[in-house]
Amino acid sequence: MNKSEETGSFINKSQGAVDLSKPISPQMSVWPGDSHPEFREISNLEKGEVNLSEFAMSLHSGTHIDAPRHFIQDGETIDELSMENFYGEAVIYSSTEEPDGREISLEEVQESGVEVKRGDIFILDTGARRITDDSEYYKKFPTPSRELLEWLLERGVKCYGTDSPSVDPLGTRTHENHKLVLGNGVPIVENLTGLNRVGGVARFTFLALPLKLKSLEASPCRAVAFLD
Repeated sequence: MNKSEETGSFINKSQGAVDLSKPISPQMSVWPGDSHPEFREISNLEKGEVNLSEFAMSLHSGTHIDAPRHFIQDGETIDELSMENFYGEAVIYSSTEEPDGREISLEEVQESGVEVKRGDIFILDTGARRITDDSEYYKKFPTPSRELLEWLLERGVKCYGTDSPSVDPLGTRTHENHKLVLGNGVPIVENLTGLNRVGGVARFTFLALPLKLKSLEASPCRAVAFLD
């Protein structure tokens, strides 16, 4: 599926709300090797008393939140994290460079003038949406440098978000970026979409609530930016 077809983003102008979540469907793009979501009809109004469905999916497909337990053995699970991590003031850095698998550096972000305060939610708009070919997307999505992540953690960010499907490149065996961020108790929101619609806003309110999945390492979420 072409990336532009799966964003499903919208702006509710009356409330200044921007949906940053990818729609979930059996046809959606997924991490190489992951299974696609499955939707199954159990009952419908033509044959029964109610429309009733069920679905199954990887917790890491679409717009989702990684909890520390994803890579940290004794880290917090998704149901143990405070809701404070997923709501609050956010700042965004939007890269204008071609994605092409590059690493986004600390220097690049600092030179943009983005001000990061303690307790902020930091969003990295890598420009991954510009990679429209599925066969190239998971090879060429940008990732943050370790120095950039260390700088953000030193400033006390409480959540890290990105439009990329991972903070580590495809094929890594060490997952150093995941381990660094999650090891500091900071959840990661991946596969955000529509970030180009908030890139011109200095600060906004961000909300991305996970499902309360007991003892699990991640959850799908509905991510929203409130611009006013």
